[in-house]
Amino acid sequence: MSRKRFTAEQIIRILWQGEVFLSQGQKVSEVCRGLGITQQTYYRWRKEFGGMKVSQARRLKELQRENTRLKRAVAELTLDRWEGEIDLIRASFPERPIIASIAGGGNPHEWQEIVRRVEPHGINGYEINVSCPNLGGKEKGEDKAEQDTKAMVLAVGWVKEATELPVIVKLTPNVTDIAALAQAAVEAGADALTMGNSLSGLGGINLENFTPLPTVVDKGIIGGYGGPGLKPVNLRCTANIAQDMPTPIFGCGGIERWQDAAEYMTVGASAVQICTAVMWRGIQIIQKLAKGLENYLERHGGNSPSALTPITCL
Repeated sequence: MSRKRFTAEQIIRILWQGEVFLSQGQKVSEVCRGLGITQQTYYRWRKEFGGMKVSQARRLKELQRENTRLKRAVAELTLDRWEGEIDLIRASFPERPIIASIAGGGNPHEWQEIVRRVEPHGINGYEINVSCPNLGGKEKGEDKAEQDTKAMVLAVGWVKEATELPVIVKLTPNVTDIAALAQAAVEAGADALTMGNSLSGLGGINLENFTPLPTVVDKGIIGGYGGPGLKPVNLRCTANIAQDMPTPIFGCGGIERWQDAAEYMTVGASAVQICTAVMWRGIQIIQKLAKGLENYLERHGGNSPSALTPITCL
């Protein structure tokens, strides 16, 4: 006899039905008999799905599918494949600049090997992502580059040794003194800065079984919190950096309207980057934002974003 497989939605409905029976004074063994499941299954389901609503289960399933897709995509991101994709982009857009976002470990070879491999394919510059645990992790007794200035300086130096192209350093808001970190990056040789990456975040806690949300493969995860909620933080960080140094800055974080882009530029950003809004609404949003910003500048007598009046934040 084959075992019946239940969907997450079916499991939650069964658990809610079980709660009703328990509230009426039935024992767990009686409830399980009535529901046609074992006590072992009942307690396992309660641990995984207890307190969830059907809509939450659907969202969890979507997250698990997305996690599987991302794992597969990351596993396929070999340098060989990346080189081929860069060639396709260069052939499609021969006049457009291509900035390669790169990350490495705690030794020069990892960073410089990437540079050596991709530069012949028409790269115009590099963005060093020091906002991920590239140079180690707490389990190794090491610090992230984002919070370890010495490690970041080493990474910038290694890349600068391997290329004469512009090097941009992508910073994180997860520090107490963003201006000091930016200054260290510039002194190490950064030609420009990106401000910045996402905030570390925890989605929530399931108060029935006390597990972090979202739970992926039975483990709660801490991830990057981005999107519109990130804008006030990265806007403040951009302003802090721009007030202390003249280095070009790419502003990013929460940009989904042309007004958002204009705000970053008024606090000192030379250009902006957009990620989450493109993921949500498609690449066509770029044209809409560019047109909105162009119309705004025309109304105010300007012909480029540099015409925006910079402001000073206290």
